[in-house]
Amino acid sequence: MLTVTLVVLGCLVAVLVALMVLTTAGRALRERASRRVADRRTHLRSQTVVALGLRRGDARAATAALRATARGRHRQEVLDIVTSVATTLGAEHRESVTALATALELIDHLLAGLHHAEPARRVAAVEIIGLLGGTDHTPSLHQAMRDADQRVRIAAARAYLATAPDTAPTAIVRMLTHEEPHIAGELGELLRTHPSPQVGQAVTLAWARGARSPLLVSMVTHTVDPSTALGLLVDATRSPDAALRRAGVSALAGIPTELSLTALANLTGDPDPGVRALAATALGVMAGPTTIPLLIAALDDTAWAVRHRAAAALASIPDGAVVLTSLLGQATPFVTTAITTALQEHVATGGLLSALVDPVHAERARRAVRELAARPEMITVLHAAAARHPDAAVRAALSGLVPTLPTPRSPRVDDLVGAR
Repeated sequence: MLTVTLVVLGCLVAVLVALMVLTTAGRALRERASRRVADRRTHLRSQTVVALGLRRGDARAATAALRATARGRHRQEVLDIVTSVATTLGAEHRESVTALATALELIDHLLAGLHHAEPARRVAAVEIIGLLGGTDHTPSLHQAMRDADQRVRIAAARAYLATAPDTAPTAIVRMLTHEEPHIAGELGELLRTHPSPQVGQAVTLAWARGARSPLLVSMVTHTVDPSTALGLLVDATRSPDAALRRAGVSALAGIPTELSLTALANLTGDPDPGVRALAATALGVMAGPTTIPLLIAALDDTAWAVRHRAAAALASIPDGAVVLTSLLGQATPFVTTAITTALQEHVATGGLLSALVDPVHAERARRAVRELAARPEMITVLHAAAARHPDAAVRAALSGLVPTLPTPRSPRVDDLVGAR
């Protein structure tokens, strides 16, 4: 009896195991078939969206079929397809894809997403609106530009610039003047990478309304017409804010005009040492006939940074190294330190040595090297720089101007232990 019972139980267990295996296999087959059907439907929907984007085929029937799908539980899938197709087709077909998204009532779905509780969902909605385009979404993007989350605000600014490039710069410039520095920096970079007359006009308008910041000075440099920018930058150098003056000085270095030179000359007496140091560097960049006296005067500045910048600026301009070398024997110790440091840097970086083989500057460079070689403390510096220079012509030119270093001798025993 016991044996029969065990046999029956074994058979039942085997039947149960077989049923479980068959059930699992059947479920896997159904899921695979379902995925194939879903993939096929997605593929067909994608083909339909592409055809509509390219304005091919029966648009009315295809749009009606997609609209029915988008109103059901496949709305997000249709939205993903439209977004992907918009990215693939590019700006050339943006208008038709935007019209399709509007016909499928997807834009309303996106606009509703701007109020989602999760910032990531709001960012995604804004980015897709920017991709699909459409100027009628400006109010919604304006609202998103005031979102509590900084990621949403930046994404909204990008989307606004993509959908309305003529009007967006004014709003974005106004926005960056009120944002935190790191966010304002991202917005400024966004405008700099999309240069247009509208951006320059927006920056000029903001300046006229009294907006001031170092970032706005940088925007003036990169986006405003040079003839207009010069006046705004000179205005920045007269600001009571030292940070603005520093930004203005740095920007003026790239505009070599009489007006900018005059402004920089006035700033060599600025109360802020940082402004004076930047002014000295800018004068060296301009290298005009009146800059040498201004830089020589700056060598007597009470701040080390200004003296060093002035000496470095002099070393970088024609005949400047000669002037600095001639001052070595006459200057006070703290000026001599600045001059020596600047000359050593100029030699070490190879600027003076490279000029030896430049037909335009060769004569000045030779004169400067001879002046430097007359000072024993500079001979070692010249030899070390020549040994590192990759140009054999430079090394050959220098060998005829600098005395050969004495060959070090081995110390004698008397030198080590002393004579008796």
